[in-house]
Amino acid sequence: FPSHDRIPIKNNVLVVFDGDPSGYLAAVQQMLSATNNLNNAMNNGAASTNQATTATDNYKKALKELKDDMQNVIGKASQLGKDALAAVSHMADSFAQQGIQVRKLQMVLGGTSQEMGRLLGVAQQFKIPFDALIVSFGTFAQQAQSNTKAFKNLGLSLRDEHGNLKTTTQLLGDAFDRLDQLTSGTSKAAAARELFGRRFKELEPIINLGSEGMRKAADNAQKLGIVLDEKGVKAAVSYTIQQQQMNLAFKGLQFTIMENVVPALTRIIKLVEDFIIGIRKFITDHP
Repeated sequence: FPSHDRIPIKNNVLVVFDGDPSGYLAAVQQMLSATNNLNNAMNNGAASTNQATTATDNYKKALKELKDDMQNVIGKASQLGKDALAAVSHMADSFAQQGIQVRKLQMVLGGTSQEMGRLLGVAQQFKIPFDALIVSFGTFAQQAQSNTKAFKNLGLSLRDEHGNLKTTTQLLGDAFDRLDQLTSGTSKAAAARELFGRRFKELEPIINLGSEGMRKAADNAQKLGIVLDEKGVKAAVSYTIQQQQMNLAFKGLQFTIMENVVPALTRIIKLVEDFIIGIRKFITDHP
């Protein structure tokens, strides 16, 4: 630019003027002001960016916490469902076991489901093992059926005063009462052994009840709801049979799968065998 003088550089800005420098100085001031504004804006922008970053981090943190909470809720709900299913399965198995045990007692002693259910309820109140119960009552049933000497020695009769056959529970009650009348502990133990076999001592809690005590204990079992009638026993037996059928069906499914898988496994095993033999031969040929 002709006839222009140069003024000193200020704030890295080179200002050229022609004639009166005031206009150029004003322009320089405007540029400096604009630069400051730009710097402020950039600083504000950086601050805003930091705020946005912080907000984003907080959002991500909150989202993660929400996700973790949801996973915990889902996990607890899943566990609750498993626990509920396990509880239902346990109750069903317990119910089925009760019904099966009643049927077993019927097979040994005869009588109705109600009678054997009450008898089982009495034994369960005194925590008498079922295997001891079934063995001892089996011995008693054999003694009653044969009307043995042990039966006669205690004055036990299979029939009542009207000539009708007594029920199993009546016979048991009579036996308990007769044993209770024996004053000698040795004689009582010997008679109980003859009537109920070698595991008679495990039955002592109910033997000592007598017929009246046994009736009260049976009434209490009924009150507690642990006595199954014929309908309940049938349902329990049906459940058990169906469960066994399901297990057999699963077993059949396994057999069907293995029928198709085993031939392939056999071929693989043969290949492995041949490979091992080949390795041994190679080692032998190249000592």
